[in-house]
Amino acid sequence: MATPLDGYSDDDSDLDAAALRVLFRDMTPVAVSPAPAAGIPYTPEFVTVLGLVRAATAADEVSPRALLATAAALVHHNAADYSVWEYRRRVVRQLAQRAADDAAAAAAAAAAKGCSSSDGRGGCDAAAAAATAAVYAEELKFTFRVGRCAEKSYQVWHHRRLIAAVASTAAVEADYVAAFHAADPKNYHAWAHRQWAAAYWAVDPVSEVEYADALLTDDVRNNSAWAHRHFALVRLPGLAAVAHTAGEATAAGEATAGEEASAAAPPARPSPSAPDEADRLAAACPTELAYATAALRRVKDNRSAWAYLLWWARVADPPTRAAVIADVGALVAEAPTARLPPVMLGRLRSLG
Repeated sequence: MATPLDGYSDDDSDLDAAALRVLFRDMTPVAVSPAPAAGIPYTPEFVTVLGLVRAATAADEVSPRALLATAAALVHHNAADYSVWEYRRRVVRQLAQRAADDAAAAAAAAAAKGCSSSDGRGGCDAAAAAATAAVYAEELKFTFRVGRCAEKSYQVWHHRRLIAAVASTAAVEADYVAAFHAADPKNYHAWAHRQWAAAYWAVDPVSEVEYADALLTDDVRNNSAWAHRHFALVRLPGLAAVAHTAGEATAAGEATAGEEASAAAPPARPSPSAPDEADRLAAACPTELAYATAALRRVKDNRSAWAYLLWWARVADPPTRAAVIADVGALVAEAPTARLPPVMLGRLRSLG
């Protein structure tokens, strides 16, 4: 199936300034003027590439070559340029819509001539959906390429989230995050993206607990994994995927600025009935206290495990809390020279 991105690949973002000048020979680059007070010595290539992107933006151009220009700017010059990302996102949305319209028209024409087995309107809709998916699939591939080079750029992750909201799945995003955690298990952006995806697609909290457990098995001091386990058990069950509708509108280019912010942010936490939440936490409490205690047996001065245990001890009933204090007290006695355990045990006992 032909799409507006035919011929585009990751390698196309390797076009240099000279090649882009030929591609945009009908446009004059918009000057990139350094600030007079604190000028930045931009390279000539940077000035050319960004100038062409600015010219395309000013002309509101929607074309495959606009994607090539933004790709060159983001991959090789500044992956954090939010203006370039915003323009690229508009281009992708409109190319996706154009591809959908063309595919639907082609399907309708084929059906009218009797040379297609598609079922009328349904066949047109299917063709449009497939064309749209093809455009967004290429964009998801592109975010991975940029992300590998700028794994802690807010703008890269923001763009990925808005595209993923209408073109990805929970499983795909989980794999995407895992690829980044393989290199840096504490990458904050990757953890935030996984939490957003889990809430957005209403993922089973058990799978998120298992993911956190796998990383804690590798490194019991991984505070990010401890935080994710807490998120999965405490916050995720009560999160409503309110970002879903806003995410669809945003990727389709119909969202207001407020809606785009809503799609990018984690879903708001509703107000579950207090008895339901209390019962859920009470049911999980013994298991989590045992989990944290087992982690402290491995590393007694693990501040993250102590913080996790203290949180669950606060919601435990008095008999359960007393049993934990006794168990942990025995652990602390095994490490008389450690400085942190006695302090944390004191805090635990202060809970009563």
